[in-house]
Amino acid sequence: MIAVGLFASPEPCTGLEIRGLFRGGGWYALGVQALGATAISAFSVLSVLGTLFVCHTLGKLNGHLAFLTLRPSKARLAACSLAVSLPACPCR
Repeated sequence: MIAVGLFASPEPCTGLEIRGLFRGGGWYALGVQALGATAISAFSVLSVLGTLFVCHTLGKLNGHLAFLTLRPSKARLAACSLAVSLPACPCR
């Protein structure tokens, strides 16, 4: 994404006359691209933190993320039904 700010050249079809830093256009295009990259990074970080906060809160309410995991006995039965060999598989 930052490379556009460095190497952009004018586009005759669209009429945009923006040039990248290495093509004599100055710092404007690089600044716009850096702002976009920062906004996308901030959105990603906030989305992940929000999701982790929700999982953490639901885990406290439900007993350490019990809604996302199987009990070991049910996990063994599920593995056996998929023909996965486990050392403690009750159906072998």
